[in-house]
Amino acid sequence: MPANIFGERLTSVREPAWHRIGQVINEPMSVADAFIHAGIDYDVTLAPLWAQYELDGEIVPMELTNKRAVIREEHTFNSKVDAAAVLGIVSEDYNILQNRELAAMLENVNTKWAIETVGALGNGEVAWLMLDAGSYTVGEDKCKHYLMVSTGHDGTHSVQVALVKVRVVCWNTYHWALDSASMKYTIPHKGNVKDETKFAIDIIAGAERTINTSIKVEEKMVNTRVTEEDVKELIDAAYPMPRKPRNAKINTAAQSESLSKQQVKQLLTSSGGEGFERYEKQKERAEALRSGAFHMYEEMNLAFPWMSNTAWSALNAITETSNWRQGRNADTGVMFGARKDEMARGLKAVGQLIGV
Repeated sequence: MPANIFGERLTSVREPAWHRIGQVINEPMSVADAFIHAGIDYDVTLAPLWAQYELDGEIVPMELTNKRAVIREEHTFNSKVDAAAVLGIVSEDYNILQNRELAAMLENVNTKWAIETVGALGNGEVAWLMLDAGSYTVGEDKCKHYLMVSTGHDGTHSVQVALVKVRVVCWNTYHWALDSASMKYTIPHKGNVKDETKFAIDIIAGAERTINTSIKVEEKMVNTRVTEEDVKELIDAAYPMPRKPRNAKINTAAQSESLSKQQVKQLLTSSGGEGFERYEKQKERAEALRSGAFHMYEEMNLAFPWMSNTAWSALNAITETSNWRQGRNADTGVMFGARKDEMARGLKAVGQLIGV
């Protein structure tokens, strides 16, 4: 499933997710209610790990004293029972932060910021809650900030507390939000993870200066004029060409020697021609994305004259191209991050251009 939502465990306010999974509510909901409504009220527990080996024809069990399994307990949601499952293997000093504990930490903040989305990813390895931290306008664009908090249960995802501008509704938007966060705390599941998480939430909830700085950066993008050459360099950074393999260099050398096509083909086959073919396809894809992004930039300049020929228009063209492109990895990119990486490279390049 491209969205990688755990079952139907997603609740969003007013606006449905692009994948149409989950439930949409039209009225404000408290953190406590949204936590249950979205189905992330499951618990995880730590269990001992055992190994076994054969000795003199007998199976001998042995406990791995320095490792634990993180197990999601059996959970029922929307009349569907999800059996208990092992989510990951962790060290002995790993401390759990339950979804319900994370939700409780947001109750005070929820009095000023309303719930936006709540959900879980994978098999329950990651659960998040997102609050609407307010709207603002850049040029004629209406934008938003969100407070997103998440906890992981597989040993690879830390607790995240972040001020973001991306509405999280799937695996891809979760990582894109973190990659482009205006402010972020990453808290490992060790030591006093609960107190550190609560402290981070309180810091970001009161970080009006950071919010204002983020708005000023976007305003600078709108006010920074760009040339056609600038835009092409930004797009090239977002969609880099693949690295040329050794047999591609052989092909170039062979052509320079005026060999026949059959001779070139034989030479490539003997040196691993599949790698060259893969390189050519990747190169064609990068060229198509670059062309599509520049076309999108031109279309945006016509549709939105107020941001025409600006860094803001270039960034939006890259984002739209990566979000809506078709073809290879158009779906898998959502789960595995191809499109996320494209947008992150574009954002970094625009930031370097405007000097932030």
